[in-house]
Amino acid sequence: MTYGLGIDVGTSFTAAALGNGTHAEMLPLSDVSLVTPSVVFADPDGVLLTGEAAARRAEREPARAVREFKRRLGDPTPIVLGGREYSPPELIAALVRDVVDTARQVTGGRDPDAVVLTCPAIWGPYRLEQFAEVSALAEVEHCRVVTEPEAAAAFYLPGRSPAVGRLVAVYDLGGTTFDTAVLRSTGDGWELLGDPEGVDGTGGVDFDLAVLGLLDERLGGAVSRLDRTRPEQAAALTRLRQDAVRLKESLSTETETTLSVLLPDGPSEVRLTRAEFEDRISPVLEPTIEAMHRALASAGLSPSMLDTILLSGGSSRIPLVARRLAKEFARPVRTVAQPEHVVATGAAALAHADAAARADEPGRTVGAGGATTPGRRPDRGGRGGSARPVIAAAAALLTVLSVGTIWFGVAAPDSPDDPAISASSPRPAADTGTSAGAHLTDVLPEVGDRPQGVAVSPDGTRLWVPSLLSGEVRVIDTTTGETQEVITTPQPPQYVVVAPDGARAFVTTMAEGVTNSLLAYDTRTFTLLATIAVGRTPFPPSISLDGRVLWVPDHSGPSIVVVDPVALRSYGVIDVDPAPRGVAFMPDGRTGFAVAYESGVVDVLDVTQARVVDRFPVGPGPVAVALSRDGAIGATADFDAGTVSLFDTVSHEVVATVPVGLRPRSLAFGADGRYLYLVTEGDDTFTVLDTVTHTVVQTVVVGQQPWSVTVDRRGEHAWVSNATDDTVTVLSLN
Repeated sequence: MTYGLGIDVGTSFTAAALGNGTHAEMLPLSDVSLVTPSVVFADPDGVLLTGEAAARRAEREPARAVREFKRRLGDPTPIVLGGREYSPPELIAALVRDVVDTARQVTGGRDPDAVVLTCPAIWGPYRLEQFAEVSALAEVEHCRVVTEPEAAAAFYLPGRSPAVGRLVAVYDLGGTTFDTAVLRSTGDGWELLGDPEGVDGTGGVDFDLAVLGLLDERLGGAVSRLDRTRPEQAAALTRLRQDAVRLKESLSTETETTLSVLLPDGPSEVRLTRAEFEDRISPVLEPTIEAMHRALASAGLSPSMLDTILLSGGSSRIPLVARRLAKEFARPVRTVAQPEHVVATGAAALAHADAAARADEPGRTVGAGGATTPGRRPDRGGRGGSARPVIAAAAALLTVLSVGTIWFGVAAPDSPDDPAISASSPRPAADTGTSAGAHLTDVLPEVGDRPQGVAVSPDGTRLWVPSLLSGEVRVIDTTTGETQEVITTPQPPQYVVVAPDGARAFVTTMAEGVTNSLLAYDTRTFTLLATIAVGRTPFPPSISLDGRVLWVPDHSGPSIVVVDPVALRSYGVIDVDPAPRGVAFMPDGRTGFAVAYESGVVDVLDVTQARVVDRFPVGPGPVAVALSRDGAIGATADFDAGTVSLFDTVSHEVVATVPVGLRPRSLAFGADGRYLYLVTEGDDTFTVLDTVTHTVVQTVVVGQQPWSVTVDRRGEHAWVSNATDDTVTVLSLN
């Protein structure tokens, strides 16, 4: 079988991937990482070492090593290593040669049938001409050069011809550089529109420095006082820089983190929050936003004309990047868990397409002994939608190793062939006609201080949103987004459920150190009908479909308070396993389920007898349970495990455990039960899970600390309450 090799020589790191027809996967370039440092070391014999080997030697003999030499491309001044002069293309060629050798080793000594090298889209003709020399210097045949945005588009939209005229923007934020470009599909490939833009010297290094500055503040200026001329203090500074990188990476997935740092005068513990980190790096992102506006303007486009914004580069994984882009351009923003691999993997798919074409045309020679280059970039003054033809999209389908596609904003995968699921998960079954697409359509601001609960009326016209710190419940028109009523509550309101007939809404309160209440409201007049005691720590209530029984789990009971929602009185409790957090009724109202956070089990309850009749284990820390509307499937949000447990409601057996992200908190089924919708507090995301294939098929970034999700009866819309930024995210469901 033929294979193609994609190589992304970055300023700081080099990545590569293999494309072999059915998928493209990263090529490990070191013993500890998939990528390798873009470092070259000249030993005394004149042999050039690259990557990890060069970095290790550079620690002992830094004068013989060079980094960031890609920046020197186009500079006629030679680089001197070990007394010998080298040009930047020669150093890049040394890296490329070693990558090709690694590919040969893992493929049993086979040469790649085609190679694709990537370069920034902002490079001019002179740099491109120099870069085209690399393949000949590296003695690599059948090689061509494509721009990084082209490779990114091939990664995200592989294996098919996108609709003619589709417009995408690529936002590529690496360690020390930023590039952006606009592309339009031609039906069998892509063309660059207008002028690509870039911001040199902006990237992850700036984020590292921002964290280092926060560390310095927390440590009372201890970082800035370090004397770099003293070995022990220089070593401490090196450790602190490494700590800053770890903190940055941690705050990309956690809302807060604590780290023990070692200073010359002893260890110290530092706690940082994501909010602090994002506040510090926000100014760094603004030039990149401005650059994207310029790229769109040069292409003669407005943001609303874009179909999607595609993210690449390791620094784009920071959640603020996607949120900032979605807010600024009001377009869907799409990324993956490891965006630093996007360009290399896309290039590998393109390389395999070249290899397949060569196999079909035996007489064809593709750039033998040298690299073909991208279309020449017009003068910087060119405007008005100028286009440059570029390569065809890859014919190979990309299956992304261990990561799923993540959507920030309003668009969904436009084909079942999108690489939207983990390669380690089962592939989706044949399409049943139900789409998994979730489109972010609106954000309702200022819905109160710390909104945690949310519920939609049965007819889908009103949204009930209690806000814990505001002491109020807002009733919002779902069509206009306008607040119809603000209800002041006697105690801080937290969760809400609306009766199946829509006549009453029931709100739980959460005040510290007292017995809390269930507040019953008339949904027509918004008057308080009754106050019912429900325990010290009530969690989200649930009401049976016939409207005759309402349960409130009391975490500290541990029990479920049973309420008559018609007579508006409680009439008993059900003793359950410790720390009940969520409850749900079967459609017939005879059986219910309750999740117990501390013991990690689901209690099965007989509603009439008001007692536990069975129990079964799920993932650690379940905090919510939901049932499909036909009652066939159940699901729990396993908060501590970061999973969803799908279970059979008859056999009471878990049929699948699906990783979904950090701290899943709330979930709801769609109308037909095929898709489960959930929010993960730790990732700030809304996730779509296919209950047939047991895979995550889509993830959309919403607000900060999403707490609850509700779906209308028709399964057409979802609403998410975001506790930290005081908003409700509105999504349209296909």
